[in-house]
Amino acid sequence: MNIFLIGRRARLINRVRVVVSVVIRQGLGYFLDQIFHEPSMRFLRWRGMSVSPRVDKLSPPERLARTLKQLGPTYIKIGQFFSTRGDILPEEYLHELEKLQNKVDPFPFKEVKEIIKTQLHADISEVFSSFDPEPFNSASIAQVHRACLMDGTRCVVKVQRPGIDRLVRQDIAVIYEIARIAEKRIPELKQFRILQFVEDFGENVQRQLDFLYEAGMMEKMREAFASADIIVPKVFWDQSSKKILVMEEFEGIRITEVMEEREVLVRRLVKSVFQVLFETGFFHGDLHPGNLLYSQKKGLALVDFGLSGYLSLSRRRNLGAIVAGALKGDIEGCISPVRRLFDIPRETRFLEEEITLFVNRYSCIPITKVHLGGLVQELMRIGRKINVRVDPELALFGKTLFHLESLCSILAPGMNILEVSREYWEHLVKKGLHQSMWISEAKSILRSYWDFFESFPGNWEEFVRVSEQRLLREEELLETVSRYSKGLETTGIRIIAGIVLLPILVVAVIFGYHTYPPRLFLLLIFFLTVGLFAGFTLVSRR
Repeated sequence: MNIFLIGRRARLINRVRVVVSVVIRQGLGYFLDQIFHEPSMRFLRWRGMSVSPRVDKLSPPERLARTLKQLGPTYIKIGQFFSTRGDILPEEYLHELEKLQNKVDPFPFKEVKEIIKTQLHADISEVFSSFDPEPFNSASIAQVHRACLMDGTRCVVKVQRPGIDRLVRQDIAVIYEIARIAEKRIPELKQFRILQFVEDFGENVQRQLDFLYEAGMMEKMREAFASADIIVPKVFWDQSSKKILVMEEFEGIRITEVMEEREVLVRRLVKSVFQVLFETGFFHGDLHPGNLLYSQKKGLALVDFGLSGYLSLSRRRNLGAIVAGALKGDIEGCISPVRRLFDIPRETRFLEEEITLFVNRYSCIPITKVHLGGLVQELMRIGRKINVRVDPELALFGKTLFHLESLCSILAPGMNILEVSREYWEHLVKKGLHQSMWISEAKSILRSYWDFFESFPGNWEEFVRVSEQRLLREEELLETVSRYSKGLETTGIRIIAGIVLLPILVVAVIFGYHTYPPRLFLLLIFFLTVGLFAGFTLVSRR
């Protein structure tokens, strides 16, 4: 028996008990009662717990948000993750989960120094000439300090919260276990593929825990947004690690604090986001005001790339075709892109009816009244209705559009990002950039053929060698089968010979016994048997 496995299982059960108790105190016990039906799980129900009158007055979405907030960082993250999934949750739940914030108390500066020493193999004084012990931002995964490198360069240091990786793994195991039982006990949940969503969430959080991944995304975004005149801070790789991210400091104010030329700023932001998306496929996944800074000297900057996404060329093209078809009322022009976007089989029921309703809804209203984020969410709801898996990156892009539209409504009321982005798309068409997207795909196809022909001689030799081995094996098999079949034929003929000889010998024995002397009789029987056997053998060989 593995004592470590027992200890891990005990910690898991204890964490499940904590989660269940919090959920019941927040007035969501009716949901758990549907899950834990097994007798072995009855001790998790905690029926004696009471719900406070204050919680009774809250709506179910508000109760869910309070529950996740009380359970801690991992559950806040999962709430934020599901706030992008309009294909799963109703709008009132999305609205409440969107409010969840990652603000938590900072951890001591002593632990910050210890993490830096462990990760960079040097004391904090050997890496930074100055380091502010008080963080200016503290979240569930990390906290951020201002500092200066040894050459005097001002920077920002993001330090991962100690033990957060272990806590996240444990909480994900708990969430997966509850989701597994819930999907088993509540058949209606199977169509939402809850276990798949938990796995997607786990991968998403693991990426956020790897600061080197975030640093790599920042470098990609820095290069992409440079052509769009948006600043992305530089990463200092020598001072960064998996749990420490050091980047240049950008001194500016939040975009919502800007008082002048707001509309110009918003147009610039919208066009930049769509330019980078269509040219590279990358997008910032968390465009809330705290991650958009502005300086009159330097301009507009994007920070915090822990949540970033990528849409492939085919998804971008299909999404653009769906938006264009919906606005023009082209139902047939939307069906094929929707099939490709969600990889929907041909025999899927109700698809055309859903797309018809979708197109009729958006083609009958002015473009200034169309919300692009809502349009993408409606697409995901279609995916839910026809029971197909929605790509998490597409869901994250829908959340990005919602944030972008929210900024537009705050900074420039009356501006519509679809209208602004349409102007940009028309500009792209004039520049021929859409053609360059097709050219890029053609280049990719030609490159794959080139790789094939380049490796063709080696592949051909391998093919010939494998074919020769296969032919030898087939020849050996044919020889074996031939010998086996000949053996069967010989055996069969001998059986027939025995059947024919037996009555002849019996008649000869009866007749000769009464006619010939004993010695002559035995001699005649011997020669008769040998003669008949030799005759049948000769026939069988032929």
